[in-house]
Amino acid sequence: MRLPPKYRAGSSWGRRALKGKLAASCIFLGLGCFSGSVVAGDAPSFFVTNGMYPNIGMDWDSSFQYDYVHNNSGTDKTGTAAYVDINPVVYLRFSPQAQIWLDIELAPGSQVTAGENEFFKNMGVTINDLNYLYTAEKYWFRIGKYQIPFGQASNVAPGLYTGDVVGDYDFDGYIGGVFAYRINAGELGIFQPTVGTHFVDTTLLSKTYFQGGVRTKESDGGPANTESLESYSLVLDWSAIPSFYNLQMQAGYIFNAKGEGDEKSEDAYTVSAQYFFTPSSNNLLGPQLSGHFFAIVPFVEYVKFDNKDGVAGAKETYLTTSLTANYGQWSLGLTRTEIDASGTGGGGPDDYLNELSVQYTFIDLISLQVGVGNMRTDGDKAKVFGFNIDYARPF
Repeated sequence: MRLPPKYRAGSSWGRRALKGKLAASCIFLGLGCFSGSVVAGDAPSFFVTNGMYPNIGMDWDSSFQYDYVHNNSGTDKTGTAAYVDINPVVYLRFSPQAQIWLDIELAPGSQVTAGENEFFKNMGVTINDLNYLYTAEKYWFRIGKYQIPFGQASNVAPGLYTGDVVGDYDFDGYIGGVFAYRINAGELGIFQPTVGTHFVDTTLLSKTYFQGGVRTKESDGGPANTESLESYSLVLDWSAIPSFYNLQMQAGYIFNAKGEGDEKSEDAYTVSAQYFFTPSSNNLLGPQLSGHFFAIVPFVEYVKFDNKDGVAGAKETYLTTSLTANYGQWSLGLTRTEIDASGTGGGGPDDYLNELSVQYTFIDLISLQVGVGNMRTDGDKAKVFGFNIDYARPF
């Protein structure tokens, strides 16, 4: 019994989770975020610098995680894992608007399997992103290796393992460019359309170092593995509607051209919505300064793949629903993700993950999160438990 792909709770999912917290903070404190929301792939809305350019900055994120999985589908096996995840993001800033963004990560490359114990094994270094980012008042763009801003479950839905389950549409590490423009439509709210073109990274940046990783080649095939800008993405974020100011929505489409050996091009679609229910007292200075703000955040996201992995007629869908309660430094989350992979020849309509998680943040730098849940993957059922200690700060 294996946990789903991308079994690393602190990787790119962790970075987006922090951005999701930033979005919540903006609403709690009445601050204006870029486009009214912070979603996967969004450009930063501000930079912390010494006022002199060029300069170098860094966001440091390091965590320790322990996981336990028990297969209760008849084999009665258990597996445990412990590992660290170190993820510095370095910025070389040329001006308040222009910078080079380098995202490096030290993390394990394997998954925990029932019946196995893995402690600090298979650690490797990957370069997740390397791009040029330019941010203006109403628009931003990236050129290089970047994450396509598609889907929000990995940075909005709570839990240690949700990011792993929805990792199949974590379109990180693609080569190309993406452009976003912010439109203030008054009573209709704020729109941010994002367009991009991309292909799978086949450069030296595609391999995992110090782990025997292999460089991706065009001959490996797979969607968007074309070494040419034949694939594209279209995403629309909608927020800050005056009558529903705390509502944030996203719709998106990705076309991945067929690679070598593929039968068809792959299509991916997403729609999602979240809403922040907050009492009026959150707008008062006292609760903000004392940290006694409160919010309930329901979230739903649907993602559909056609011709999954380039296989003609293969379909796969994800439905993620979650409810998060935030009070001061505490956060309680309930999440369910259902996966229907019946159209791919594997999985079934009742593959799922149910998770309950609790997180406490110490002095805004250190957080402790505990998660427990049950899941089903390709007919195997399992119980999962884990905890994560994270230290994150900007420099």
